[in-house]
Amino acid sequence: MVEVCLVLEAAGRAAARAPIMQSMLAAAAVDRYAGSHINSERLQSWLAGQRIVTVCVGDGHGGDGPTGLAAARRGNDWVLDGALSFVPFGAEAEDVLAFAETEGGGLLFVMSPRAAGCTVQPLATTSGAPEARLEVRDMVVPHTDVVIAGAGAPDARAWLWERVLVGGAATLVGLGDAALRLTASYTSQRLQFGRPLSSFQAVAMHAADAFIDVEGAKLATLQAAWRQGAGLTAQREASIAKFWASEAITRVLAVANHLHGGMGLLLDYPLARYMTAARHQAIANGASQWHLARLGSLLAVRARADTNALLDA
Repeated sequence: MVEVCLVLEAAGRAAARAPIMQSMLAAAAVDRYAGSHINSERLQSWLAGQRIVTVCVGDGHGGDGPTGLAAARRGNDWVLDGALSFVPFGAEAEDVLAFAETEGGGLLFVMSPRAAGCTVQPLATTSGAPEARLEVRDMVVPHTDVVIAGAGAPDARAWLWERVLVGGAATLVGLGDAALRLTASYTSQRLQFGRPLSSFQAVAMHAADAFIDVEGAKLATLQAAWRQGAGLTAQREASIAKFWASEAITRVLAVANHLHGGMGLLLDYPLARYMTAARHQAIANGASQWHLARLGSLLAVRARADTNALLDA
């Protein structure tokens, strides 16, 4: 995951609109959870870059919220009904790794948006990032496209979702870093009262605060990524990374906008793309305040466990 995050940070610096995170995490999830029955030809096409794959583990807060899809058995295969909203690259993807609820726990599977029974509705987003709503009616998923089914599927979903959180935080770090570098270049060249803007103390202090925000978000993200890569529990760390990156990089982009003055309002200036992409990423998979509440719940669970352990002792 550390290597994945470094790639995503670089993609964030370019404000790249490409399913980089989705491709890597989909392959990682299938590699971890799928049995030998999975369609190997499809996986080879992912690895060769011949098919676009994306990930959607649920509407809004995909770790433990409703998925929007229900699945029922039909012989060896499964039948889906429901809808997935805000699927990244949903209209462009040839494969979607998704999760559905079942009577036996859940289903993590690969579906094709172009298959019979699926209707794709492209969505217009403020950032321009391609998303879509997938409406599914009586859609058959063959058993060869099922990654994991039953009681273990929710754990696989949580594993994948927490890595989506950290990957999103890494993307935010890249966006913030690029915006800060652009701002440093602009304020060093823009003259005011015969001096570069960067030479004024107020400008330097704002830029320094933004630099600390970027570095703090990066450290929180890499800590979570390292724990995930080492196979350690990272529930708290994933939400910390997402919270900190969302809050910090939003502040960084606000500073970048202010220090650019009127230039910061131009839609054809690179800063505009960083700003809209960062705002989009900051609210994806749970905004900062949602993750703050989640952290509170996790701390409460731990506190109760510690208290019970003391009472038992």
